[in-house]
Amino acid sequence: MRFDDDDNDEFFDWDGFNDEDDDPEETQREMEAESRRIENLPVLRKARELLEVTQAIVSTIDPEEDVLMMHEQMIANAMMLAPKIVGAEGGDLYTLRMENAVIVKIHARELLAQTSYCKAERLADPAYL
Repeated sequence: MRFDDDDNDEFFDWDGFNDEDDDPEETQREMEAESRRIENLPVLRKARELLEVTQAIVSTIDPEEDVLMMHEQMIANAMMLAPKIVGAEGGDLYTLRMENAVIVKIHARELLAQTSYCKAERLADPAYL
């Protein structure tokens, strides 16, 4: 058995790959339905809401007092939530889903710690915190 012989098709059944059975319109409808399902997930809507709230919080932070650049860190953490949720939901691999779930958890906890820091240091408007 030679592995460099590209003309040897006896080891693979190519008949199972018939493109005539695929309906591109049906495939497109399935992809659009899956996209709508993901877009309507409550956790994804909450992640987008958290981004809006975070933007409101950081807009009240005085740049003169923000020596740790909390503004940029909070926005970065909030912006990571939605794409990782979509990645976790869109992937069929368990390991990919769990990896994205852990990343979401890390960024959400960092955001919680950062809001607590802003509250303790009185960096942001307490009405948002």
